[in-house]
Amino acid sequence: MLSVDGRPFQLPEMAWALLACLLSSSQRSVSRSRLVTTLWPDSDEEAGRHCLATMLWRLKQRLPCISGLLETVGDKVGLTMGSRVWIDALVLEQRAQRALADPFWLNFAVNRHKLWRSLKLYRGEFVARFDNDMVLIERERLRAVFLDASFQLAFAHAQHDEWRETLEITRSLCAVEPLREDAQRLLIQAYAACGNRALAIQQYHELEKLLSTELAVRPMRETTDVIGRIASTPETPRPSVSSSRNMLLQARAQMFAAVAIIDEALGQLPA
Repeated sequence: MLSVDGRPFQLPEMAWALLACLLSSSQRSVSRSRLVTTLWPDSDEEAGRHCLATMLWRLKQRLPCISGLLETVGDKVGLTMGSRVWIDALVLEQRAQRALADPFWLNFAVNRHKLWRSLKLYRGEFVARFDNDMVLIERERLRAVFLDASFQLAFAHAQHDEWRETLEITRSLCAVEPLREDAQRLLIQAYAACGNRALAIQQYHELEKLLSTELAVRPMRETTDVIGRIASTPETPRPSVSSSRNMLLQARAQMFAAVAIIDEALGQLPA
């Protein structure tokens, strides 16, 4: 998603093709020769350069905001990322890389919340409608960043006994990459910590089947140890409605008795 001055901005297909290539470069700039090869693979160099020049001119004529977004310096075309421009993929990566570079950053609840909001920007493949080599490489890189940052965040929540948050994040992570066993293991632990022992065991069996079918391997020792501890721990029975009612009635009676004692003591004191 692209926003300019806080408002979502729709771009024509040719603009997205160009932006996809520029966003796929770590420097956010690409030589004209490479853009020509990528966007017009069936054209010769001269014809491709003419197509690129025409595209840039049309974009700047039709979309004034593009003039502040694109810059041409020598043989390169690049992005100028000012405060007016917001691109979801860049925001996601910025926060994710911060967490991956410094896991201690996630010890603060406000940072965990910021990262989770950023990770929610990942709604599928990076510019899925384009499949050139530059985009494919960047797509896989961003996917790996999302998976690693999601796991780091889920682990940080678990370290702070925030298991419901861990459960939500690991479910999202495993939906994107079900073969990531460390995430599956943390999901199993989260189910158990949230009181869903049966779901934890079910998740383990689903993982066991998936690994056998897809990779012809068994779960790692760390995973079998986790499920072994969960399975061997007796499930704490939930109190029945009748027992809960009796407990509340007993607590109310004790409260009334305490109030009576206080009233009696107050009555013995001088006014």
